[in-house]
Amino acid sequence: MNRTTRTGLLAAVLAVVTPAQDASTPQAALARAQLLEQQEGDLAQAEQAYRALLAAPDAAAVHPAAALRLGAMLWRLERREDARPLLEQAVAGGGAIAEEAQALLQGQGPDAQQEAARQEQARMLVQRLYYLLQRPLDGEGKLANEDREAVAHVEKKLDTIGASASIALAQWFGPNTVFKLDAVGSDRGIMPLSSAAWRIGHAPLREALLRVAEQGSVEARVFHAEAATRTSIAADMEPVLLRFAAAPDPTGEVWPQARNAFRGRLPFARLESLVQDDAPGVRAAALSGLAYQWSYQPVPAREALIAELGELIRAATRSDDRRVRDGAWELIGACLNHGPTAGTYLFFDEIDRAKDRVIGGGIVAWHLVQDDAWLQAAAAAAQRLGPAVFDNSGSSRSYDTLLALLDSAQDRRWGQGSVEAVITLLELGYGRRPNWWINAIRLADEGQLARLLRQAPRVAEGRLTQLMSSWRSLPITALPVLRELVGDAMRSASESFGRPSSEHRQVRGKSQYIAVRVPQQVLKWAADTKHPNAATWLGELAAAQPTLVHHCALLLADLADAKVVEALPPLRSLLVWEGNEENELNERERNRIFAALTKAGDVDAIPLFPRAYELGLADPHQYPLPVGIDFLCEGHGYQEAALQQCWQTLLDSAAAASVFRDLNQEQDRPLVPLPVLDLTIDRLIRSGPTTSTIKSGLPDRVRSAFAELSAPLPEASSLLAATRRFLGVAEPELAVQLFQRLPTALARQLGNEGLALLRRTGDGRMVYELTGNGIELTIDDWRTALQSASMRTYALEHLPAAGAVLGAVRPNIEALLRDSEQDIRIEACAAMQRLFGADAVPALLPLLQDQDEDVRKKAREALDQLRQDAEQRAFWREAGTGIDLRPQAAASKLLQQAKAGEPKEQRLLAVRSLAMLGAAEALPYLIDLTKDQDQELAAAARAAITAIHQRGAAPGATK
Repeated sequence: MNRTTRTGLLAAVLAVVTPAQDASTPQAALARAQLLEQQEGDLAQAEQAYRALLAAPDAAAVHPAAALRLGAMLWRLERREDARPLLEQAVAGGGAIAEEAQALLQGQGPDAQQEAARQEQARMLVQRLYYLLQRPLDGEGKLANEDREAVAHVEKKLDTIGASASIALAQWFGPNTVFKLDAVGSDRGIMPLSSAAWRIGHAPLREALLRVAEQGSVEARVFHAEAATRTSIAADMEPVLLRFAAAPDPTGEVWPQARNAFRGRLPFARLESLVQDDAPGVRAAALSGLAYQWSYQPVPAREALIAELGELIRAATRSDDRRVRDGAWELIGACLNHGPTAGTYLFFDEIDRAKDRVIGGGIVAWHLVQDDAWLQAAAAAAQRLGPAVFDNSGSSRSYDTLLALLDSAQDRRWGQGSVEAVITLLELGYGRRPNWWINAIRLADEGQLARLLRQAPRVAEGRLTQLMSSWRSLPITALPVLRELVGDAMRSASESFGRPSSEHRQVRGKSQYIAVRVPQQVLKWAADTKHPNAATWLGELAAAQPTLVHHCALLLADLADAKVVEALPPLRSLLVWEGNEENELNERERNRIFAALTKAGDVDAIPLFPRAYELGLADPHQYPLPVGIDFLCEGHGYQEAALQQCWQTLLDSAAAASVFRDLNQEQDRPLVPLPVLDLTIDRLIRSGPTTSTIKSGLPDRVRSAFAELSAPLPEASSLLAATRRFLGVAEPELAVQLFQRLPTALARQLGNEGLALLRRTGDGRMVYELTGNGIELTIDDWRTALQSASMRTYALEHLPAAGAVLGAVRPNIEALLRDSEQDIRIEACAAMQRLFGADAVPALLPLLQDQDEDVRKKAREALDQLRQDAEQRAFWREAGTGIDLRPQAAASKLLQQAKAGEPKEQRLLAVRSLAMLGAAEALPYLIDLTKDQDQELAAAARAAITAIHQRGAAPGATK
């Protein structure tokens, strides 16, 4: 172990074992300085500690050792002129310390030799690193994996040897040293070396890069400043970075790189202190660095910094140095995005200095507390900034930033004092994004409300649409303002209001223009007042301005739904309005008017319904919504007599076919009301079987309506009479469809009509419907059904299993066993089995010889089933006596009696009985008994096994 190692270990031990009260002794201070130098690697602090010892009069005892240690450290750092006086002081002290100092001066001491070795190792590592960085790159411009691993290994070793690496690296960096390689590898041989210099530090590198910052070319300074952005920065290299930021930069190329290093490489607390630096470049870089790290800081830290440095930041926005101004606005933008709320006041106060700046990017102001004071400050800022000016460049400016703040903040704590601020903002043109002024509408008094509404044309129409669902109900006092707005819009030639679009579409051969630019929101607000005068005004507008018909019609329908009866007269007119060359109602709009009038139960509209159908309502094939007649099925407001008038009017008009077309839609549509079922049925009878309506089938909503009946109808019921007539005269298919939907009670009530329908139509489904509802067919009906090609399948399936009918029609069923169609023979076979049981065997046996395999198979299955049924009946008759005489049953019983735990005599008798029975299935159990602990029982089991085997081998034994 050399002397240097021994000295270091001694210092470490001394630092640990020295009592706390002796921590300030010269020996303890010397040990601490050595720790700083050798273990912690903080050479700057170590130098200060050594010099403090040398300056202390009461530390004379350790002066030689301190001079030796400091001189040796400076000698290694190539600071020979600083080291020589210290080493000579150590020589003057005499003893072993003098010998070591003298050897170091002569270049012969152990420390000198070791330092020389470290210097050589560092030089070789730097050369190795530079060589590796020149290796060929792959297709992606990267070193091969093995080269990257080697580079990382060398960099790690350089970091380890610290001060020696600093000396070796410093030799590469003159003030203007920038290595330029070929086009593929430009700068890649020197940039990692420069990054290593920033990371390792120590005096040689600090001095080398300070010379670059002060004397180097622009190219060299840009290069080394960029290298600082790619690595961590040693603490003693921070002054160098500050010098790069503060140095003159006529071309503006160096400072941006230094600023980037400030952003990611200096701690937040250090940046906070640097914003007060005298150098504008340092101050600007610190402001930018704070902005960069702003979102990562806790809220209290941000609030404290704004409170402490707010005035300084405000002053920075007025700086003569553009970099300082940019850094200040960058930090203000960070406040806008991440808080605190107090930071937005900086923006408001200085907004007129940043008219053309991009501030804050995409503002997300969820953190802001928007109280009255905040909004009033925003309004004051807008007044200083002036009326909003928007261009088409797409650039974000102060106007947009202010709008973003107003639009994105969520926590709005406004009171009455905010309304005037909102009006100010709107009057200055800041209403393009109106989401934020819903609050003002809600808070405004009637005078303020009128002023707010007059600003509506300043707000983009599409944005106003977003407010409809949140708008408060307006008082009737707002109606004059709304009328004024619409009048102004209709007189205006602007694209925003009043002029119909050139968009058009064909509606029944007519070109229909759509007024998409009309201020429909203003009309909506008028309708929201729910005042009778609003309904009257909308009706007048619709009559006078065809371009407004579409909007007015829907708003009038909403008013009718809200029970504003003044909306009904204009709705009647619109229901049958035929339009003009440029405008007419489309089917969905007329459908909506039809719905509103029926919901209101408007009797005066009933005569207009057929014409509305002719003009066109929504197509139920296209819209899965209630259409036309649906509104007269449910959801209407008519009493029964008026409802019948509605249906009678429509069913007796030319619109009847369209009505039935709509009734044929089965997409969860409402059923025909019971009070008008008789009218509907009679209308179907009168239509006759040749109309397209009838050919399309009986509407399911008519048929399904009968399911609502749960009891027979009174004999005097018009619905019962209409149903009887329909079953008797309607086209057979439709009559059967209706009977199928009759509830059981009504089907039985109409049983005679059902039998008559069966005889009239010969439809096999009627056999099913009649028998299913408990209506008996006569023997003649059954014979006719069995002889009919269309009914015999139903008849065979639904013949009753008992009664006089069976004997009477058996010949007819047996005749079907010989039918030419195999399916009929199979069904007849099944019917014979089901109805006659074993008595059917003689009739079924010939089918075993049938020419068709399926028929033969069915016959075999039927006969097998009949045989099994007979055997089962025989078995259960025997089981009814309580005794099972089968050998298997006897063997099972004997085995139960031979189980362990039963009396020995019983077990012996059971085993011997098993031998006499000769039941082979008992052998596995007997084999188990041969292992019984009772030897007599085991012997009996062996004897029984032998007897069973002998019996099984005897001639004639049962297998």
